Order: sequence, then structure tokens, then C-alpha cells
Amino acid sequence: MDNRTQLELLAAAEAQVQRIRASLLAASSARAALVQPYTGSGTPIRLLQLGSSIPGGHTNTDQIFTADRYEVTTMLVEHWNLTQPLPAHDVLFNLIADPDLGTAPLAIARAIAERSPRPVLNAPSASLAAGRMGNRENLTGLPDVRTPRIARLSKRALATLGSAALESRGLTFPLLLRAIGFHNGEHFVKVEGSSDLDATLATLPGDELYAIEFVDCTDAAGRYWKYRAMLVDGIPYPAHLAVSRRWNVHYFSAEMGEEEQASQRRYCDDMAGYLGERAMGALATIAERLGLDYAGIDYTLDDRGDVVVFEANAAMTIYVPDSGNSLASRRAAALRIHDAVRAMVAQRAASRP
Repeated sequence: MDNRTQLELLAAAEAQVQRIRASLLAASSARAALVQPYTGSGTPIRLLQLGSSIPGGHTNTDQIFTADRYEVTTMLVEHWNLTQPLPAHDVLFNLIADPDLGTAPLAIARAIAERSPRPVLNAPSASLAAGRMGNRENLTGLPDVRTPRIARLSKRALATLGSAALESRGLTFPLLLRAIGFHNGEHFVKVEGSSDLDATLATLPGDELYAIEFVDCTDAAGRYWKYRAMLVDGIPYPAHLAVSRRWNVHYFSAEMGEEEQASQRRYCDDMAGYLGERAMGALATIAERLGLDYAGIDYTLDDRGDVVVFEANAAMTIYVPDSGNSLASRRAAALRIHDAVRAMVAQRAASRP
């Protein structure tokens, strides 16, 4: 076999490899795009959502973008072939919301979003900056806003240096330790003193932890109050409040008696009247600084009336509860939030490229 024939065979083999590779990439991209077909009448708004195959840490829009109003294509960014054209869309919505879980997917999402000729909601760069450390850096110093101190530390450093590792970062006991990448209060503990540190470290997963300043905002009755607001296009909307005698407050385990339920109704029905101008202004300032089009904030108010930020990102879900007298205000609040998101998407979809 002469050299020319050998080169031709090698070229043919390489061409075949490239065809196979292209076919596999196309198949991967096809699997990466999941389509919710439009079932309504007229022309739908075409929404392209960017998600990740990593579980957790996403914006949930299932109840907002229903098939009777929208054609929704959800892309798993890790499986998308970046050489392929994007599916046709009027608005691109990034759903990847937790940088602790999705730093790499957010980088891919950013590359995809940069190729879109249409408006982008929840830009991946903004989601990347809305982690716990990022929020401490970005929100500290805003008027009427308080952000607890936070440090990301290795368990080895904490076990070896103990209090010294914390004090060098301005943290003292009692404080909170949180495993990275978990939500809903999972692997989140309060440590009263240095003598409890080693035993606590043994119960928490992962090689690194967040150490967080414990801000005691109990009321005169010893209750902790946690509020949730959703930030839609820069405007704060009430979602719910939760009250507990335990510091780790969650709605599903809250102690909501008649007084607490009445407070929740006032908060949901008239957030501005309930919180006052100062706190409302602080929430609006936080929304502006976050730069996210649709996000949530969990917070409380300290004794000076400052907004104490627990968490602010786009990974918070607002479900519409079933009808019922005790849930009527919360249901109406959730519907207002969903309507505000739909109005924002419609406005962006109507904009010229």
C-alpha cells in the first residue's frame, strides 16, 4: 500500500469518526432539550429555560409557565452541544440558582445565554454572585440591611485550630455551622461553645463548612420570626412568614397559632403597611444589588428595624396552596407573585431584538 492510499484511508477513517461524533453530539443535544408543547390557542410565548442535571438548587417554574400559555423548552446545559443552534425562543430564563451546587453548570449557562439574541432572565453571572459568601460581600453596607458574618472553612482547619480559625474571621460563639450544598435546614446546627465544636464537626458531611454569625432576633416572647419575600423585576412581594421558638425556622415546622396567623395575613395582604417604609426600601435596595429578575429572600427584622438577611437567591419556590380560610392570604400572595412573573416575561417577550 503506497503512502497516498494510506493517507486516503486515514482521512476516510477520520471523516467517519467526525460523522459519528457529530451524530452523538446531536443525539445528546436532542436529549438535553425537553419540550412542554403549547396546548392553548393563538401564539404562545416561547420560553427557553436553562437547567442542570445536578439535583437541587434550581428555580421552580412549574406552576407559573403552564402549557396553556407557554411553549417551554428546558435545556440541561451539561448535555447541550454548544455548536448547535439554540431552540427558537422569545425569552431565555436561567433556572440554575445555587452556585454551591452549580458553579460549572452556571459557567456553561453563561456561554449559552451569551449566544441568545433574546432577553435573558436571571443571568447566570448574577446567580453565580448570589451565593452565601457573595451576598455577604455584595449586600454589606447597604442602608438598613444587616448581613451576618460568614466564612467558608475546612473541617480540618476547624478541628485543628478551633476557636482561633473562627476568631480570625470575626466569628465568636454561639455560631451556626452549615454543610455546603444543603437546604431546608438539613445539616445546619448551632454551636454554643468551643467545647461542642469537635462533636458537631463529626455530624456534618463534606470537607468544608459555612461558619455563620448567629444573630439573635427573638421577640419579647422568645419567638423567632422569619419572613419570605419574592423579588420580581426589582419589586418585593410578600410570600409568607414563619414563627418558631426554635432558631432554625421553617414554614413546614413553624408554630403558627392565631396570633401568628393573623400576622401572616397582615404581612401578605399589606406588606408595605406591615413592614413600614424603611424595611420596604431595604428590600428594594437588596433586589437592585442582587440583579436577579426573579429571586427570593428569607429575612427577619432586628430590634432597630434593619432587614437581617438569612438567604437571597433564585432557588426559592412559591407554590400556590389549596383554598381555605387559613390559607387565603398566602394563596392570594402566591398568585400575585406568579402573575408578576408572567407579566415580566410577557414584557420581555414583546421587546424587539
